[in-house]
Amino acid sequence: MKLRLKFLLALACLLPALPAPTGRAQTPAAVTEAKVLAVIAALDKAARAAKVDDIAAHLADDVRFKMTVDIGDATQSLEFDRAEFLADAKRGFAKRLAYELKRQKIEVAISNDGQSAVVNTESFEKLQRREGTFSSVSSAIYVLKLRGGRLVVTSCHVTARVLI
Repeated sequence: MKLRLKFLLALACLLPALPAPTGRAQTPAAVTEAKVLAVIAALDKAARAAKVDDIAAHLADDVRFKMTVDIGDATQSLEFDRAEFLADAKRGFAKRLAYELKRQKIEVAISNDGQSAVVNTESFEKLQRREGTFSSVSSAIYVLKLRGGRLVVTSCHVTARVLI
């Protein structure tokens, strides 16, 4: 009798720890503004620390980058896939002596289905290299999507003006 009572007490203690059954399937993860801002903050932190692997962790395998850069009267457009962007970032990080990034504005728009977001940002960057110091003002549009339960950047379009 005592053994059965101990078993029932142990079972009563364990039951609250079990997940409650639900009548519906779990809903997939949804994009939230907090999650989006966390990705942008992680990208900024990785850029400041020159950590290419930390940047890569937030990029989709099929991410596309487009950059339009105005330098004086000249405009140059560049397009990169993931590998090209990361290789270029690695080369650039190796040459820089100092770097500052200040985000002035971040606007997040989440899709109705909660599976993607568009982020508009404006920022100021200052890059110091042996050749000199360069400053730029830029605006960027990031598209982030949930892929395999992770929120990743699937595209980025940056328009920058280099201040000479």
